[in-house]
Amino acid sequence: MDRYNPTHLIEQATELYQNGEIHKSMELLQKGTEIFPDWPAPYYNLGIVYKGQRNWEQSYMAFEQVLKLDNKDIYSWWHFGIASTALKNWKSARRAWVAIGFEIEINDEELILNLDSSPIRINPDSNPEVVWCDRIDPARAVICNIPFPGSGHRFGDIILNDNVHEGLKESDGIEYPILNEIQLLVKSKYSTCSTYLYTGNQQHYDSLEELCDAAGVKIENWPSQLRKRRKSNVKQIYVGFAALKKELLIAVLANWKTITSCEHSELTIELE
Repeated sequence: MDRYNPTHLIEQATELYQNGEIHKSMELLQKGTEIFPDWPAPYYNLGIVYKGQRNWEQSYMAFEQVLKLDNKDIYSWWHFGIASTALKNWKSARRAWVAIGFEIEINDEELILNLDSSPIRINPDSNPEVVWCDRIDPARAVICNIPFPGSGHRFGDIILNDNVHEGLKESDGIEYPILNEIQLLVKSKYSTCSTYLYTGNQQHYDSLEELCDAAGVKIENWPSQLRKRRKSNVKQIYVGFAALKKELLIAVLANWKTITSCEHSELTIELE
């Protein structure tokens, strides 16, 4: 096989990449840009490889070259917009979003669009978890849930998201397409804490939820499969909190104990 046949070159580079031979794949694609300088495909695939490595400067330059050769390719505009966003190159990001259909001004200001909420899979390659996020532009979103312990993510984190839909999440009878996180961009100031409420009464949980809401503390009833094995036979509700100050949460729980006459386990700080 002539490895410098255009189609064969891309096929071989793709096979090398899928087999984990990233460096060889990149070398072949780079050779392709030299042999076929007016062909977008090698630049496009290089951009994808660099994107996978989170090498945003190189990914940006690769997709910039693709668009010089073919400025009608929507997929390249998406990847270019993602790389621009990761680099905080807002003018280039705005150019990309205009190209895919958003009606916005092209300038150097950070873009805040306040798009709809969307389910996003954080840590898609290891320990994946789907959380609801408020999308602030096509490639960034703010986490609205309290992610589970071990996720490395917090309520309020700003993440970089991909544009490919992978699966569906149902909510209130409506199916929403799931996007994948690419990487964490801005760490939230909220800490993640947890405790066991020694009650099985939903009204007791609702009371705590109201107290948290009034104090600016976020609360979620975490699933039973996350619970650690405990010897007690007392009914329990495992809850996660997102709080700016631990002292504020301690005060909320003390108030809750007084109102409900219920107890809870020692407060655990999951992520600071």
